[in-house]
Amino acid sequence: MNIKIRTQLLGLLMMTVSPLTMAHTYSSFIGSTPTSKAVLQTTCYDDGNGPPAALIVGLQSVSKPKYLLKLTATTGSFSGTTNDPINGDRASGPLATVSDGGDDGSVSTATFTITIEKTKKKPNAADSTLNGKGVFSLTFHCWSSTKQHTGTTDIYRLQ
Repeated sequence: MNIKIRTQLLGLLMMTVSPLTMAHTYSSFIGSTPTSKAVLQTTCYDDGNGPPAALIVGLQSVSKPKYLLKLTATTGSFSGTTNDPINGDRASGPLATVSDGGDDGSVSTATFTITIEKTKKKPNAADSTLNGKGVFSLTFHCWSSTKQHTGTTDIYRLQ
């Protein structure tokens, strides 16, 4: 099998395996105090591939703090959460999929608020384990009800 065919097959496999193949990325930090958090926003819209139905997002903790990072994404009454269970391992945690309530094509745009917060690795750990800055990366995109990548704005940091 020649290299061109192998490359095409690999690309096809990646598109069928990963819902984040055409995803966007955003990297930032979380502050040093125990209550620090990052509040972000993105909007899904119909770019010709269909109205948005969901936001799919993955969280990766790039640094190795003494705490874990938790992501919550919300729009209207819909929400989803995920975390990165292993800091600094170059892999994100499980993906969170958050519906915007428009699975029937009734939503033309949906704005999602994404909050990144610190959580203790162990429930009985001292509060001081939440001290220190952390660096994170998000991989995200919007899907239509037919699971096609649809319009996704860049992340805007609110806090």
